[in-house]
Amino acid sequence: MLSVTCDIVWMQEQPLTPRHRLLPRMGTMAIRCIVRRIRWLLDVDTLAHDPAENSRLNEIGRMQLECKDHVVVDGYRNCRGTGALVRADGLFDEGAADVVFDARPRST
Repeated sequence: MLSVTCDIVWMQEQPLTPRHRLLPRMGTMAIRCIVRRIRWLLDVDTLAHDPAENSRLNEIGRMQLECKDHVVVDGYRNCRGTGALVRADGLFDEGAADVVFDARPRST
C-alpha cells in the first residue's frame, strides 16, 4: 500500500469524510484509494489552514490517502505529468474531486 498526501478540491454535495473511497484516475489507470485523514482545510479568504473532520462542496483541503494499488506519483512542483491534476471519481459519483499530489509518497 502507498500513503500519499494530496490537496483535494471536493465537488460533491455529500461531505468527504475519512474512510471515504475514491477511484482517482491517472491517465487510463484507476487507483483504489481511501481517505485516511483530513489534515486541514484552506480558508480562501485568509489562506489559513483550519482543522477539519470533513470537506464540503468546493472546499480545498490537505488529505492523507491510502492507495490500494501501486502507482507512481510525484509532487506537482516536481513533475506535472505524474503529480498534476488527477480526476477522482467516487465509487458511485462522477467527478467527485480534483486531486493534486503535493508531498512525497511513503510506502506503508
